[in-house]
Amino acid sequence: MGRDKTSRRPEKPRPDLQEIVEVLAAASLRGSLREAERALLKRFLQREPRPRPGRPSPLDERFCPVCMLHLGESRPEVCPGCGVVLEVAWAERRRLLRRRKSVEP
Repeated sequence: MGRDKTSRRPEKPRPDLQEIVEVLAAASLRGSLREAERALLKRFLQREPRPRPGRPSPLDERFCPVCMLHLGESRPEVCPGCGVVLEVAWAERRRLLRRRKSVEP
């Protein structure tokens, strides 16, 4: 039984400006401004989902076309992540993309 995509968990609300001002004002009266900053940052980070890195372009040769490992500037002949020969994998990827473009209207 699959999950209904419309019933996702609601996003956690961001701390509003009033909440931030109140916590900082109370902390400054106590003289522990640094602790208040840490508490606010911790609270804010718990509420915010981490951003997902975007997928690289299908023709970006800085990434392995099979496992999407970042290859860096060295451009090895064989991917250190999955062991595929990169020249062959890139030729296959280009051929598949050309075929896909010719099929789509």
